[in-house]
Amino acid sequence: MHRFILFVVTLGISFSVVAGENEYVSFFKSIGEGLVKDYRLPISSDMKYDWKKKEGYPYKTKDSSGKYKAPYWTKGDFNGDNKIDYAYILISRKNNEKQLITFLSSDNNYVAIILGDSHIYEMGIATQEPGVLLTASGKGYRPPTHEDPPQVDIKTHAIAYFMFESAASIFIWDKTSKSFKRHWVSD
Repeated sequence: MHRFILFVVTLGISFSVVAGENEYVSFFKSIGEGLVKDYRLPISSDMKYDWKKKEGYPYKTKDSSGKYKAPYWTKGDFNGDNKIDYAYILISRKNNEKQLITFLSSDNNYVAIILGDSHIYEMGIATQEPGVLLTASGKGYRPPTHEDPPQVDIKTHAIAYFMFESAASIFIWDKTSKSFKRHWVSD
């Protein structure tokens, strides 16, 4: 069972961001942090194993601009409104567990949506480009069902969410239900 929590705050402010990874920090500090006060950005003590940056990150994850970035944040037009949305793996201030949270744009608002369950693992996220993608059932891992079709047709950017060298899923915005649908692409 997947848990989805929605927070809405109206913002009457505009903001400018700096190019590169500072864009992610600027967005979170100016907008995101006010929507999810119980979460914070990863700090140096959180950087272990696959999140640790040496000569660049060991896994080359990209965002919607095609640029390499840290494995715990990404951006794209996830809800199809032609505005940039952001996704982060944030750290709980209460118990240090990690949580996937997306910030969707809407007029002058941003909406924070918590996706999936919290975890202790170093997961990664990246922006999935539009196109047809085989799911785990389409690759033969299990029989296809209505909820788990053999392939999905991604119309706008989606959020790829994965454990490094292991399981992977994708969160796709469904305009009809106005929610994200999770599809497994590997076990």
